[in-house]
Amino acid sequence: MRRDPNLTEAAVIVHAQAALTGYKVPRRVIFRDPLPKTQVGKVLRRALRERVADPGSAPSGRSAKPDLP
Repeated sequence: MRRDPNLTEAAVIVHAQAALTGYKVPRRVIFRDPLPKTQVGKVLRRALRERVADPGSAPSGRSAKPDLP
């Protein structure tokens, strides 16, 4: 997805409410930097785990709501 500074959490949720059934609508939306990938294009799950374990060391991303514990 391309970065759009005008895109907000509310806009994504409103669109999802219009296009999806109620149980599929996300409760929160977090904007992050692109996922780390291998040369083949697969997602580096280990790197994602490290980002989640230590969010302070991960590259900064835009967060619509603070991460819950």
